[in-house]
Parts: sequence; structure tokens; C-alpha cells
Amino acid sequence: ALTVKYALPHLKQNNGRIGLVGSVGAYLPNPNLGAYGASKAAVHSIGQTLQVELMSTGVSCTTMHPGFVVSEIAKMDNDGVWHPERPDPRPSNLMWPTDKAAKVMVKAILKRRRNYVFTIHGKVFVWLQRWFPGLMRLIISKSPKPDS
Repeated sequence: ALTVKYALPHLKQNNGRIGLVGSVGAYLPNPNLGAYGASKAAVHSIGQTLQVELMSTGVSCTTMHPGFVVSEIAKMDNDGVWHPERPDPRPSNLMWPTDKAAKVMVKAILKRRRNYVFTIHGKVFVWLQRWFPGLMRLIISKSPKPDS
């Protein structure tokens, strides 16, 4: 939020754009990942607030919510310790390459989209959570549990 505060005068000069990166996790229950989901929900909320606050300024704010994207996030534990040998538990067949995700995000920002959920599985999960939350809870409760 402070970055936006200090950049805003410059963004207003040329109808600039702000891009925030959240996650599909902002919309879904995340067993064992509650803090992650809460942080992404906060990004979503800040984005929605900025969209209202920036109306009539010429500045747009796009909040992006990707599904699974190739990254090293799984190698970091909750204490900030790096584990290079740690396997990524996310399904590899659903992972998007980083460069493809970046291109999609840039397009969404240039089009001044307000909220943009992407990856097919991400869109499906968010749709199911919105219209069939009980089913989504059941599906998530049956998914494999991480090793303790």
C-alpha cells in the first residue's frame, strides 16, 4: 500500500497502471495454508479498495489471481528457511510456466482488467467455490494431506 501511495503522483501523470499479484488461494479454503490464503485475500481486498479509490484518476489497478505457476515457493518453510531439496507438492500437470503466466499478467494489466483469475484449473476452482462451496469443501477435504 505504501508503494502505491508514493508512486501515485507519478502514475496520475500518465494514466498509469498498478498490478497486484494474489492467488486463487484468496478464494479457497487452504488446509495447512491458512496464513497464505489470508495474505492473498488481503491482496484481493487492497486491490478492490484501490479500484474504487482510483476511480476518476486515470490510474487502473489490476489484481491477478493465478492458479499453480512454476516457482520455488514450496522450497521455503513457514519460518523462512530455504530447503532446496524439498519436493513441490503441487500437481505438476497443472503448473503453468512462469513466462506464460507473466505474459498473461501483462496483458491483463494493459487491458486494465480489474480482477483476473487465470489458469483453467484456477477459474474452475473459483467458480466451484462461488456456486458450490459445500462441494468444494468436500473435494478439498478429500485431497491428499501433506506429510507432517
